[in-house]
Amino acid sequence: MPLLTKAVTLSSLFSSGFAVLLTLTSHNISANTTLDISDPGNELPAEFDQFRHLENPVPPDDYSQVDKALFEGQDPGSVDLEGNPPPQPRNAAVSQASSSTPVPLDNCVLQDRVLQFEAIFSSTTVIRRAGLRLFASPMTLCDGYGDGPINPLDDRTLLGNRPVLQNPQTPFLRLHGLDAQACLECHNVKSNRVIPATFAVGGSGPSSASPFPMMTRYDGTDPDTSGVVEAPAELNESARAINPPGMFGAGGIALLAKEITLDLQNLLDTAEANPGNVVALNSHGINFGTIVCTGPGSCNGQNIEGLTNNLDTQDPGAALQDLTEILIVRPFSRKGSFTTSRAFDLEATKFHMGMQPVEEVDYFTDPDGDGVSNELFVGELSAMSLYLEGIEPPEITSPLSDEASAGKETFNAIGCADCHIPTLITRNRFLPFSFPQVDSDPLQNIYRVLNLQNHGFPASGFGSGVRVDLFSDLKIHDMGPGLAEANGNSRFTTARLWGVSDSAPYMHDSRALTLRDAILFHDGAGANAKANFAGLSAAEQHNLLVFLGSLRSPANPNIGL
Repeated sequence: MPLLTKAVTLSSLFSSGFAVLLTLTSHNISANTTLDISDPGNELPAEFDQFRHLENPVPPDDYSQVDKALFEGQDPGSVDLEGNPPPQPRNAAVSQASSSTPVPLDNCVLQDRVLQFEAIFSSTTVIRRAGLRLFASPMTLCDGYGDGPINPLDDRTLLGNRPVLQNPQTPFLRLHGLDAQACLECHNVKSNRVIPATFAVGGSGPSSASPFPMMTRYDGTDPDTSGVVEAPAELNESARAINPPGMFGAGGIALLAKEITLDLQNLLDTAEANPGNVVALNSHGINFGTIVCTGPGSCNGQNIEGLTNNLDTQDPGAALQDLTEILIVRPFSRKGSFTTSRAFDLEATKFHMGMQPVEEVDYFTDPDGDGVSNELFVGELSAMSLYLEGIEPPEITSPLSDEASAGKETFNAIGCADCHIPTLITRNRFLPFSFPQVDSDPLQNIYRVLNLQNHGFPASGFGSGVRVDLFSDLKIHDMGPGLAEANGNSRFTTARLWGVSDSAPYMHDSRALTLRDAILFHDGAGANAKANFAGLSAAEQHNLLVFLGSLRSPANPNIGL
């Protein structure tokens, strides 16, 4: 049985039950009208406030080994808790872990294993410190790094069956994964604006850290002397070079995505309950188009905007269908593929390191045949997500200089802020973490929350939310052929500009080495703003670039860890 079908919620351990998805009040409207609910979020209570008691949960007194099996995603009825217990830490000392841990000279790096029980009930600092350590741990063959023996009859591009570089003893490939021992290797730059660069765990990556998913062959010739390598057909169809982004402020992004998703799902309920009426998809001041339904699970989503990328996600057309899995904001990855950092890490650890999370492959199994089971525990993915989504957000230099202030006005005037929305406000300050995750319902299976006001996000000034100065609308836009990947896909989630001053190089594939280049590479949905920038005077362009230069990385990321 797959692990996710075995996992349980914590409702049996906490007195207050978990809320079901909140729905909007029914509207009495006539048929074939447009139901334009301007930002339904303003009508809803602070959904996550009810979970504030999970910020530092107290372990239950009657905790048992059976509970531990459930926490770790196992079925107690099928596990011999005496003869074959749930996986235990090699050295159960997560609470004793320091901020700096020596790498063993001749042993597995993962010494202090983290159980889900510890991820839930350890102090915030302790479990986030454990997550930082995991994020920075250089995995070895002992820990499960790499793929197992090659089966020549299977697809060599599949994870677990990838070739390696030079000889069987070399565990790395570089193209199509097996390209890093630790997450830190791609996310480590605090600022590339100073010489020498400064570094911080969770930062962006230099051009040398760009991964290359889907590449299966490489041909370095240039027979037509075009200056561009001629690649084989299968490479051109799928090649993707990825510029590693910084993870600073990930919690604010995740909370916005969860709140907007709740709104979109509520609006879907409204559309299904009001057949024939066009429902506007508005949330947090952002419009995601419209939908119209004939009944439950029978909706037309052809006018949805900014939620699909035509490649990784089913694209809603004119045919009537269930839109539940479409009306979800997935802000992690440049293509709108993952709802949370945990969802991203599940794929990234497999792709980059060949580490297999047990929540996907189950405990005591070895699908890649490398001789190692239990490579990443449920609690270890939880600890990493609590770490990543608790990192402080980027900052805006204050006060702005006269040049930067003028540049900010120009930024708004020429249309940059239409997509790079400077500030979005959450309704809540409590960011929930769930296992297992249900992308369409962020209120399910919540085991813990972080109060984002304790992690660098300022209060919004009204209500119970926080201000997120991310400079993005979290939508996917078609950026035109000028920015298309080799496979022709030109749809990308609006890049977040906070911290952009420090995170060179730019664009999805590191093609822009300066901010000016990044602006002038815009195409498609960004073509007008690019043309407007090009038409500015030299002084106006300078001021706008000075304003972008004020969007800095956090001064002290990972403070206290």
